[in-house]
Amino acid sequence: MKTSTDSEIKHEISVFAAFKKHLTIFIVGISLLWLGWYASGGQLSLYAWPGYISLAWVFVLIVHLLIAYSSFRKKNQPS
Repeated sequence: MKTSTDSEIKHEISVFAAFKKHLTIFIVGISLLWLGWYASGGQLSLYAWPGYISLAWVFVLIVHLLIAYSSFRKKNQPS
């Protein structure tokens, strides 16, 4: 059985803490973009520009999650 050192545990915590912070900023940022767009007279049409930003940011968020998960799995692999 592999024992985790303090540095490995701190690394795992910091990786997921960074992802949680990124997710929180994503939710707040995207909400503000959509509210700003709607408040400025935006209607649900084909040109809802916050949608493009939302899709791009979701892609970045998924990549961040995959990196965090692979880092976690790499640290927990039995040797």
